[in-house]
Amino acid sequence: MGKSQYRTGNRNRNRIGRGAGTEGRGPAARLARLPLVGRFLGGDPLLRNGVVLTLASLASSVLGAAYWSVVGPGLHYSISTVGRNYSAVS
Repeated sequence: MGKSQYRTGNRNRNRIGRGAGTEGRGPAARLARLPLVGRFLGGDPLLRNGVVLTLASLASSVLGAAYWSVVGPGLHYSISTVGRNYSAVS
């Protein structure tokens, strides 16, 4: 009885650090097997969350730049108005 429990514990311990938690058959598990992507998706949750936050920030920046490139030319402010508002914000 005690030996089978010990063997199960050893088997799970050997998986730590090699993408533990990505043994499933879903799309995340398939991506985790890729050499470069697997380094970020499998294993350390802190690294995975950091990558996701970085990608979300990058996507937000791209969307903001696209928005202001479309809307910006229609807005006309004088240089003095922009300078006054910039100094008020800072």
